[in-house]
Amino acid sequence: MNTIETERLVLRRFAPQDAAGLFAYLQAPIASCFLSLTLADLNDAARAVAERGADDKSIAVCLRSTGQLIGDLFAEPEGDTFSVGWNFNPQ
Repeated sequence: MNTIETERLVLRRFAPQDAAGLFAYLQAPIASCFLSLTLADLNDAARAVAERGADDKSIAVCLRSTGQLIGDLFAEPEGDTFSVGWNFNPQ
């Protein structure tokens, strides 16, 4: 995917440095529909970041000013349509 930058955000592929940010909001997902995405530790987060960075199904959302991962967007193919969603760090 091509990186997209706005005044405040950067949307890009996941990168190894995103593991801690991903763990911050997926160690205890707030929405019950995302409980299956719960990460046990930073090793799980590093594996999840590697998987998410392997294709364009997931998009990392980062603050432009700091580069900090604050959430993600996703689009999963389901037959002839897509399931779309998002996760954001409530902090």
